[in-house]
Amino acid sequence: GNPLPEFLVSWAGSSAAAPLPSRMTTFNNMAGRWSWSASWITYLIKSYYAFGTVPEEPMNTTWYNSSYGSITPISEEIFEGNFHIYYLTPDTWDRRPSYILRRVVYSDGTPHPEFWPKFRNFFQQQQPDLMMSAWTTNNNCHRKCQTFFSCRFCSLFC
Repeated sequence: GNPLPEFLVSWAGSSAAAPLPSRMTTFNNMAGRWSWSASWITYLIKSYYAFGTVPEEPMNTTWYNSSYGSITPISEEIFEGNFHIYYLTPDTWDRRPSYILRRVVYSDGTPHPEFWPKFRNFFQQQQPDLMMSAWTTNNNCHRKCQTFFSCRFCSLFC
């Protein structure tokens, strides 16, 4: 499994075009596109992204064919090399060597009939208090400020 406390990531707005190999840009560092458990490890992760990246920094995937790609992580300083992703089914991809990516929500917002209920059960077991952390703004000043202060306080300065 994934050693980081990540729960959901969105590939919304991503696109790639022929010919192959093709580069797909995903802006999953934007507000509402990535979520983590509410923990001190998440605090460190979000602090890294607040001070080490900008919301508009993309995650790039190079697709070599319809079933194999190579992901370049946003945090290349932490993760050496690329992650490999392999097609399994229309709703599952193998992000080797760590875990399986499963579609839990369709692009129209409809919950996946199999994986959404499984995610909800998993999440409730992992986070009984139902706390999840995600970016709520694309304002980088806010992100940095909220590392130390409340949202309300940061709104006075950002």
